[in-house]
Amino acid sequence: MEQASTLKRLIYRRVIIVNVFLILLSIAIIWKLIDITLIKGDELRQKAQKVYFKEKIVEPERGNIYSEDGSLLVASIPRFEVRMDPLAEGISQELFYSKLDSLAMCIASVTDEDPVRIKQRLEQARKKGNRYVLIGKKLDFLQLKQLKQCPILRRGRYKGGMIVITQNKRFYPFGILAHRTLGYVRDGIPPVGIEGYFDNYLRGKPGKEIMQLIPGGTWIPFRELEHPENGYDIITTIDPNIQDIVEDVLLQTLQKHEADHGCAIVMEVATGKIRAMANLGRTEDGSYWELYNYCVGERNEPGSTFKLASLLALLEQGYSLDDTVNVFNGTYKFYNRLMKDAPGVKKGIITLKEAIAQSSNVGISRLIYREFGDDPQQFISYLKRFGLTKKTGVTILGEPEPIIKNVNDPTWSGTTLPWMAVGYEVKLTPLQTLTFYNGVANGGRIMKPMLVSAIAKEGMVVKEFEPEVLVDDIASSESIEKAVEALKEVVESGTAKHIKNPYFPIAGKTGTALIAEDKSGYKKVYQSSFVAFFPADNPIYSVIVVVNKPRRGYYGSQVAAPAVRKIADRLIARYNAEYPIVDAIAVLKKDTTRKMPLIAGGYGDEVSQLLEWAEFPTVEGKWITVKADSALSMDAINPNIVPDVRGLALSDAIFLLNTVGLKVVVEGNPSGGLVVWQHPEPGKPVDNYSVAKIILR
Repeated sequence: MEQASTLKRLIYRRVIIVNVFLILLSIAIIWKLIDITLIKGDELRQKAQKVYFKEKIVEPERGNIYSEDGSLLVASIPRFEVRMDPLAEGISQELFYSKLDSLAMCIASVTDEDPVRIKQRLEQARKKGNRYVLIGKKLDFLQLKQLKQCPILRRGRYKGGMIVITQNKRFYPFGILAHRTLGYVRDGIPPVGIEGYFDNYLRGKPGKEIMQLIPGGTWIPFRELEHPENGYDIITTIDPNIQDIVEDVLLQTLQKHEADHGCAIVMEVATGKIRAMANLGRTEDGSYWELYNYCVGERNEPGSTFKLASLLALLEQGYSLDDTVNVFNGTYKFYNRLMKDAPGVKKGIITLKEAIAQSSNVGISRLIYREFGDDPQQFISYLKRFGLTKKTGVTILGEPEPIIKNVNDPTWSGTTLPWMAVGYEVKLTPLQTLTFYNGVANGGRIMKPMLVSAIAKEGMVVKEFEPEVLVDDIASSESIEKAVEALKEVVESGTAKHIKNPYFPIAGKTGTALIAEDKSGYKKVYQSSFVAFFPADNPIYSVIVVVNKPRRGYYGSQVAAPAVRKIADRLIARYNAEYPIVDAIAVLKKDTTRKMPLIAGGYGDEVSQLLEWAEFPTVEGKWITVKADSALSMDAINPNIVPDVRGLALSDAIFLLNTVGLKVVVEGNPSGGLVVWQHPEPGKPVDNYSVAKIILR
């Protein structure tokens, strides 16, 4: 009995211990729950969030760059990566396997992959829990559109498991046309050109989205937090047609003279708008590429093109073009340094006008030294008045300050003034030199060079840039008129007389300068240049061509001046009907077969004028395409139908295709070629396509 009682007490004690343990355990669990949910809840939830979710920056679509006529110069072309979550909530077992074959076939039709392999990959992914299966990379908009019509995927992100990742790629419809001027922004290197200068506008505002970690360690998009704001569009003053002309002429010039590099600019006289800016440098394999913006960034001694500043200073001091100076036998010693004229310059007593026309170093230097030798700073004051001592302020990165010495400069010597008078011991960029000449062509008003005319968003202009005057009056109207007269004489009878033509007058100045090689001094390395404006009696354009280190010939008259003449001919022929280029038309008139000449179709007025002068039948219409046997009008451009761009030049083809909403992919020769093939074919409904491909020959 006593033994049974002891056993009972023992059991009772154990029950109490177990109950106490359970109670304590329950209290501990409750406390832990309180600690997790209330005390440390926020902290733990944040930790869990970090483990399974993270925030990602979503890059916006970068703005496009256009010309003023609407031509697309730089664009952001979207490329898409498509993946699939085969375990998405809306994809049941039955739906997945019933549509698997047709889904694989549909994907294969877009990506050109084996449908059997696609089927196997999707099936294995569902079995193994892979929720991020690759469907295709670097897809264009049309391919994405087609994938969105595939079985299951057409149900969308959550019901069909379709995951789309957008990546934007910069696209240049005109190839390397104005490449350094348009520029780029890339990681790890300084920004370049218009892209770099206006990066804050172009890049837009990034968005945010939540990414979710799924089995297999893969992050997939979960939810958008903030939608990205796309960048603004930039409208430039660059005319792709003029740019094409200038680059073509510059390339031919560099190749002919085997030059190291060169550049050319076309500026609109009245506004300062830059219509073309070309830069080409020789690569290791002997070809030429846009390696650097020499127009804006390369600062050299300009040589004889600087004589215009000396001329204007003398005219402002009361000199006449008929005033004379003795150049002796073409040499003159200033202190211990000998100044020489180039061979062929008139000897003895010559007029100021002749000194400019024949580019006499001795004549100009003697006159400047005679007038300003006792007060050289007065000459410097004129250069400041002419706007030559400051940067132009062009809206592009990389412009250096001009180097114009004054009398307080430690390197100033007795020979500085006469050598400055002819373009040495000063340094200017080609753009700074052209800006000064453009001011003379503009009646004495210096315009700020313009590369951008507006900033737009979604087709609406939000900021417009008006032409800006840098210096309102650099000299009297009488001095400007005499300076223009002297520059016309350069082409009429002087160093550039071989580019004279009977159809429109050109005013300009040749320049041939030795290039100083760092501290080693001057060697037989030259910079050849020619600056001009035309038509000289009512200037429309000013142009500069600079060729560095030519190996075949080096005088500005034989290297750069012919290039300016070619540019002038083609610009006047294309943009000014008052001065038709009869000699160019005459070539077409010699076509005895009477077949239609091989010219580009394009804007109606331009093509009609050329055909009319060549005495070929023409038609009226806003757009004209030229075939082998006739000219056809394309007056009515249907916005719903793909236009026929075969036979057109690149810029016109892109313009028409953009007009109906198609992006353009270009293959072949973008410089001077004509469209020989297009897809989609003319007459197809535009709604079926997003991208057009053209080939030029």
